[in-house]
Amino acid sequence: MDSWKFRDELLKSLNQWYLVLAFILLGALIGFVIPYVVPAPYQAVSDIYIGIDVERVNQLEYIIPLAEEEPLNLDDYKNWQLKQVADILTSDSVFNKTLSELRQANSESDELTLQDLRKAADIYWYDTGTWRLEVVLPQKEQAVEVADAWLNAGYGELARLLAISKTGNAIDQEIWSINLAISELRLQRAKYLAISSSCTEWITKLGEFSGDSPLDKEMYSEIKTWVQLQIETASFSLETFFDIPGENESVETFTEWFLGTQDSAEKAVIQLESEKLILEVDRDEILPDFYQYLDDSLGLSANLALLPNTSETEVRQIYSTGQYTIGGSLLGLFAWIMLTAVRISSRKDSHGN
Repeated sequence: MDSWKFRDELLKSLNQWYLVLAFILLGALIGFVIPYVVPAPYQAVSDIYIGIDVERVNQLEYIIPLAEEEPLNLDDYKNWQLKQVADILTSDSVFNKTLSELRQANSESDELTLQDLRKAADIYWYDTGTWRLEVVLPQKEQAVEVADAWLNAGYGELARLLAISKTGNAIDQEIWSINLAISELRLQRAKYLAISSSCTEWITKLGEFSGDSPLDKEMYSEIKTWVQLQIETASFSLETFFDIPGENESVETFTEWFLGTQDSAEKAVIQLESEKLILEVDRDEILPDFYQYLDDSLGLSANLALLPNTSETEVRQIYSTGQYTIGGSLLGLFAWIMLTAVRISSRKDSHGN
């Protein structure tokens, strides 16, 4: 019985369509009036393009680890560079320059404070290489003026920092060249250490045979294979390093040859370590200049490409009259639903359930 009463009450409410329409129209009217009583703020949008030269970044594999705040890898380096751009565009320095430009132009926005500007401004990554600068303020002209001033101040600051960074390009290249040379010396050192260790194994192996007897043909073949393997796996020429004795030479001759080869390898290691030390000293002398230009450019590198400032500021009201009207009508419908639910519930209670 109760379910039928509920259905009857619901049908009765739905049949009163004029009340539904009245609530919707009232809500729409309120929504239509609100923008005139409390106008929606305006959003001005400007774009700034600053991309990254991926090919040149890939050349920085040997430079990146030298940064005082070391990115973990090349991808982290790219993200770090782009984050630096966003941090600079939203820095106090750029915002203060924005406010200064507004005051010099006798703009209506010259009374804005740094805190006001921070609340009104926002930035986000919009597309490949494009940062979108947004300013939300009550007045249309004010939002456009501030967005334009922010774009000009941000573009000028990025251009200034990148100009400083480009002066350090030669330092980048020099450090890169030194690190490449050090890397090659390390490879050579590792190879000679491996040869020395292997020679010890061969000397021990040959010690099992009589020194006066000719070397076994099978072992001679193994030695030739070993020599060929050392030559093929080296990143540098080793042909002149291995002057292997003839096939009919004695075991003692080959033992002496391995001893001589081992001695030459160990001397090569000492020489390589000396050359590496010289290169590291040269690099250490350059590093202060490297760190200085990084500080002066706030970490921005010459890998970034700033395109000419040709963006046109777009402006729109965040909420239009139509949106308010539709929203108001939906709220009116929701209010009718809530009122109907309360009325049906109260009638149900009055029947003792």
